[in-house]
Amino acid sequence: MDKNETFFTLLLSSMSAIRHFHTPSSQLRLMEVCVNIASGNKSTYFREMQRLQRFFPSLHRRALLAPFILSANQTLSSYAIEYFFNTHQTKPTSHQRDCCCGELQFTKPELIFIFKTFNQVTQLKAEKRCIRADFLLKPTANKKLLFQCPDLCMTLTEESYGDWEPRNRTATPEADFELIDCPQAAKILRTTAANIKHLINSGIIKGFKLHYPGGPRTSLLSIKAFNDKYILRSEIAKQTGLSNEKLREILKKTTPLIIQGFPYARNIPIYKRAQLPSELTTALNTRNNFPIRTITDGKSLLTFSQAAEQLKLDLKDISQLIKIGILQTVFVPNQTEKKGRDYCTGESVTQAKVWRKGYLTVQEAALSCHSNGHMLHSHFLATGFIKPLALKKTFLINLEDVTKIAHHLKTYTCPSWLVKEYNYPLMKIVRLIESGGIQPLIPGDSNFIVGRITIPRSEAQNIITLHISKKYDTNPQNKKPD
Repeated sequence: MDKNETFFTLLLSSMSAIRHFHTPSSQLRLMEVCVNIASGNKSTYFREMQRLQRFFPSLHRRALLAPFILSANQTLSSYAIEYFFNTHQTKPTSHQRDCCCGELQFTKPELIFIFKTFNQVTQLKAEKRCIRADFLLKPTANKKLLFQCPDLCMTLTEESYGDWEPRNRTATPEADFELIDCPQAAKILRTTAANIKHLINSGIIKGFKLHYPGGPRTSLLSIKAFNDKYILRSEIAKQTGLSNEKLREILKKTTPLIIQGFPYARNIPIYKRAQLPSELTTALNTRNNFPIRTITDGKSLLTFSQAAEQLKLDLKDISQLIKIGILQTVFVPNQTEKKGRDYCTGESVTQAKVWRKGYLTVQEAALSCHSNGHMLHSHFLATGFIKPLALKKTFLINLEDVTKIAHHLKTYTCPSWLVKEYNYPLMKIVRLIESGGIQPLIPGDSNFIVGRITIPRSEAQNIITLHISKKYDTNPQNKKPD
């Protein structure tokens, strides 16, 4: 995609994300914001978000960022997520009389993101604090149902809705910003994914659930910030090796912060590192915080679980790698020499790690291509366009095919993607295809995907941009019937 295409794609996506913020006094300013965002520069995006926040000084940034975070455009979404995590915002002490927060319009998914759960949105609707937008009381085929909150700023100051920080902090872009899921965070903090979820829900760790499967996401920086200030009791026990009785004796004068889990589940005790007894602090500092068993020589023996961890695969995939000759095993009897178990040899695991570098899992490929695993599987693997190496639990895609997928995503699209990218009605796209306005690929083309309508992205963008510009042409003389 060349610079002009990138610019117009970002412009249309930012206009779509910001369309619900239009008020009579903000039209020109918001259009300028969209044009600046379309440059694709992360620093510029951050500046424009700060500018938007100045328009609504009492409004929590969740509401401003929701349309961007939920945008189908991966660039806008990733920038917005990073801005959300790196900005700190204190609870406002006053609300401007002329604030236009009640005029802002949101879709249902945006409301759920802003107020965290579907149930809380339903409650607000029941209390008439979230109402349908006046100009659109019924959804139509071409328009989504929109909602307004008459007192949005003050509603978000309530404890159950807004996550406010003790101090304000202006976000700055980072070169290595990374989102992680609960299992990844749990591995770093030596706890369970469920505990990480509770810590996120309680606000101790900054995070949120987006349109990802598998629970909420947080960032490496958020985990580091938590780890610098707090430590879980379970982590203290694992790092020091102390018994429960001994640990209880040492900590009896230190009051933990108790995080509530699910009903009938155990609570999660955490401690502030600054308040730990000196003997415990010394013991923690002399331990390796993140021990990982590594292969030291070719004679090492690893369990199947350790081999799976080294290769970043599922445990059940190891038997398949043994069957196809990637891994070698040896049988090690126990002390009675009547029973024993197979172990992977260190040499074969070392060679398998070199082999593994030539492949990506579906999720790894999705991250590389700025897409999502479900879409990659249904669009490229299930259709036979790409033939992966199928293990028992994991599909592996070689790097050449990953490059092929990335090129296809940049060069081609399909009707359902166009709907999300341009907020353009599906039936209008279908009519353009049927009338010959947009020419899809035909069978026999090397980029044709069986069972999918494959369209050159640049052609579709030009046609849809032309139709959108006609729709919003303010000169009555230039208007033509759709």
